[in-house]
Amino acid sequence: MPIKIPPNALVIRDRRLSAIKILSELTKPDGQLDTLKSAVKKTLVDKKAVFVESDLAIGQLRAAAGGTGGERKFVDPTKLHGLIKKGRITLEQFLSVLCVRTSLLPKILSGDEIAQLAESPDEKEPRAQQAEYVGALYTDFKPDLRIDLDEVMDSISQAVAKAA
Repeated sequence: MPIKIPPNALVIRDRRLSAIKILSELTKPDGQLDTLKSAVKKTLVDKKAVFVESDLAIGQLRAAAGGTGGERKFVDPTKLHGLIKKGRITLEQFLSVLCVRTSLLPKILSGDEIAQLAESPDEKEPRAQQAEYVGALYTDFKPDLRIDLDEVMDSISQAVAKAA
């Protein structure tokens, strides 16, 4: 679905969005894409904005579930764990995509244990705070865009350097 920014919407400028759209189009999974997307999502949430733009692209943060972000899909953790055994993913990758519903934990843990596990002082940013901006970032190239490859490479280089 094309993104249309309403005339009265708060729109912030962020050059990283160009890199996100270009990398999305090229679908080159190198780990930087998720880092860039998370950084832009965090900026949007911090600034209480939904729309973002760069010289080449526009974007919109949509709710992760229930809203216009599409239906939620789930994967059986046991099947995903099997990919560790096959060497397809690492334990760290497996753990980074898991989300545990605390409402199910009382069957196996005490309330104190659940409370202790919910705290995460060793993380740079607790998952509870990360959840604020886990919605989907939809991107589109600006209408009638003429792409300058030098500008594209500059935008990607700067965004990757800032994310590192």
